[in-house]
Amino acid sequence: MSRSDFKKAKRPRYQGETEAEQENIITIIDEAGAYTYIGNSYASASASESVWKVRRITEANPLRVEFASGSAEYVNIWNNRATLDYS
Repeated sequence: MSRSDFKKAKRPRYQGETEAEQENIITIIDEAGAYTYIGNSYASASASESVWKVRRITEANPLRVEFASGSAEYVNIWNNRATLDYS
């Protein structure tokens, strides 16, 4: 897996967003030491906007998957992934 892999996925529609925009989602994967961060947002989103769903995988025994801010919503900033609180 490379540091930044992109693929399309489907997620809930943002207010005012068209169906075509909803389907144009990216997934970014960032491996950093014992953590793998996974971010999802719409393709035109900036990494500094608070429109990302961010998960962190902790590669330990047992493997843990946690959401940034404890939320599965699209409310976080991808650029802040390493300093966000996860649960």
